[in-house]
Amino acid sequence: MDYHVITNFEGKGGAELMLCRLLFQINEPCKVISLMGCSDELKSRLPNHVEVIALNATNALSMLFTVVKISSQVNKGDQIYSWMYHANVIAALVKLLLFCKVRLFWGVRHSLDDYDGEKRSTKMAIWAGRLLRNIPDKVIYCSNRAKKQHEKFGYSNKINSVYIPNGYFFPPVIEKSFYSNTIVFGTAGRFHDAKDYETLINAIAPILYDKPEAKLKMCGKGVTEDNSQLIEMLERAGINKHQVDLYGQVTDMSEFYNHVDLFILSSKTEGFPNVLAEAAAHGCAVFSTDVGDASVIVNNSTHIVPVADSIALTQVIENYLSLPSEQRKVIAFATTQHVRSQFSISHIAEQFFALGR
Repeated sequence: MDYHVITNFEGKGGAELMLCRLLFQINEPCKVISLMGCSDELKSRLPNHVEVIALNATNALSMLFTVVKISSQVNKGDQIYSWMYHANVIAALVKLLLFCKVRLFWGVRHSLDDYDGEKRSTKMAIWAGRLLRNIPDKVIYCSNRAKKQHEKFGYSNKINSVYIPNGYFFPPVIEKSFYSNTIVFGTAGRFHDAKDYETLINAIAPILYDKPEAKLKMCGKGVTEDNSQLIEMLERAGINKHQVDLYGQVTDMSEFYNHVDLFILSSKTEGFPNVLAEAAAHGCAVFSTDVGDASVIVNNSTHIVPVADSIALTQVIENYLSLPSEQRKVIAFATTQHVRSQFSISHIAEQFFALGR
């Protein structure tokens, strides 16, 4: 039996959605164990052969007690795939409690681009993982940059480290017009300091000012009109409120990407940024700060800028918009083809589950 132990299965983050996509690629029964909670929406995204168990841990003590709960279910010869730092630590302790009678594959979904900005509990989990680094059979990284960073940090070694990027289902591509004056910019991600929306807003403000018919569409948890901090950022940058649409958390991301021409990621830290790959796969022209494996996804160095550099971000977007419409289409299509050829879920799932054979 395969067990997938994840820190939390309530939000729609990269790890949760990647796990859902992976499990549709196999037919064998397996279990997903969330150390914290499970949302009905995520459960509905899983195939019928997957059983979901929520252990409802709410603090450090109850989190440690999940070691006993998981150990009581796992048998000799089973395999555990853990997802994210806290789950990695718990899964390692489970293996120790079972006297190493199971195979363990850690999953690291995060880079160390902004280690100083991490929460205290996350830093503690990273350090605990460093102490337990010899327990897992393999450590799976979704980002090659994260792999190198964690190896240098001492979280794992080159022998047991494996790079397997995220994979996706690809819908038909809807052709974009890329008309300069009516261009639609987009971004997606929860409202959090790591997403650095201030850099994005400051970068896009002068472009929106010059193109009054252009629009900025933003979605993600907390990205709403009642977020006073976000509204203040937009007002300070002088952006006309009629040029901005704030959608909050969106269920149908394909519909969102289909209405965006140019997608921008402004994060301070990422692992393998799902939204960037998804936007590119939907035909959007994509731009990003140099975080995680963004440069691997974009595959165009002229569309990558340093973290927190709004001036550079403005410049590369303006350079792109100054090109003829057909040339803009060619550049965007090249990235679309790259993403679709390298990151299909069937190809990635084959690599992932081959580790356990």
